[in-house]
Amino acid sequence: MMSIRVNDQSTAANVSHASFDDAVIDRKVLPQFAFPGDITTDLPHRTSHKAKLLLARAIGLCRPGRDGYVLGGQELHELRDLVGACHILSDSRDEERPEGAVLGEQERAFDSFFGLSRGRSPDALAIGIVWGIVATLEEISYPNALVPAETAALMDAFRRLAKLFVPNSSWQTVPAGSDTLMISRHPMERWRNGHTIFVAITSGLIFHHLRAIAAIENEDFGDCRMALNDLCGLFFASAAALRLTGDMPAEDYEEVRSIMAPPRVPEGFSGLFNCDHRHLLRLTKQLGMLLKNERSEISWERENYWSALNAAYSSHIAVCTKLVGRMASIATVSKGQEIPAHEKLEGFAKRALHLGGYPIRSVGRAPV
Repeated sequence: MMSIRVNDQSTAANVSHASFDDAVIDRKVLPQFAFPGDITTDLPHRTSHKAKLLLARAIGLCRPGRDGYVLGGQELHELRDLVGACHILSDSRDEERPEGAVLGEQERAFDSFFGLSRGRSPDALAIGIVWGIVATLEEISYPNALVPAETAALMDAFRRLAKLFVPNSSWQTVPAGSDTLMISRHPMERWRNGHTIFVAITSGLIFHHLRAIAAIENEDFGDCRMALNDLCGLFFASAAALRLTGDMPAEDYEEVRSIMAPPRVPEGFSGLFNCDHRHLLRLTKQLGMLLKNERSEISWERENYWSALNAAYSSHIAVCTKLVGRMASIATVSKGQEIPAHEKLEGFAKRALHLGGYPIRSVGRAPV
């Protein structure tokens, strides 16, 4: 599935939230995929020319300047234009919105909290990539702890996804600015933007898992190698997105955590409520079963895939440890348990990696 960033009519230029307001969550949303089957390998061929042009404009912003990926006045103007263009395109797809009873209560709660919606337009994946780019550029223009390689991994991920829709020759080039934004704002802004980035990348991971599975089943190992290489890049970007999302002091996360509680969200609110993530877990298991078979044609790419998958889980564990220490997660507390969140996540990651074909039942710790 694919999920898309909502618009609050604010960009990196004028966001200055000093306190949290429920209005930050209750915003207009864009159409999204309603069912896992709506992301198929022929999707780029069914995407409209308008959506492809929008994506070409967005990817043109992903160019490093002398001082890195930071935004100046021209880029901020471009971001405002992209926000407006996304909504114009969204409005023309309103008739394709699904009925309300598509997702379960927990899934709808996750989407509502992070300002996501579901629809069945073939343009949704391209528009979602645009929102991932917008959120990424906004966040890396604020002070953050990412090393240059992690920022580059995020940019590389969106270029990989853009190549599905537009050739390199059609990308615009916009020079980067030189001023890092220092505006005071509520930590929920980073938390929400980070999840926008993560879910956009997750949608790309779903697409390329489907592509790799189809290639193996058709014994097209050339395309399988390319799909596995793309998956590696996206998993490393996912790890960077998780680190960026959790790049805040523990006391700031405490404020975020207090917001993710009833009555705003159901008890036990968790990232497991995200339907995109659950669909991806099913696909990693399916691909892992295929990769377990010894295939010399893709042995190198298979090892890289496992390493990248492990890196994504390790990043999640490290961020969790940094923010909550030995505290239990919201979901664990709701069950009356006190197992530290990172221990719970380590067990979950080991099982998921094993199901995905990872041959070593251990999870590393990424730096924070």
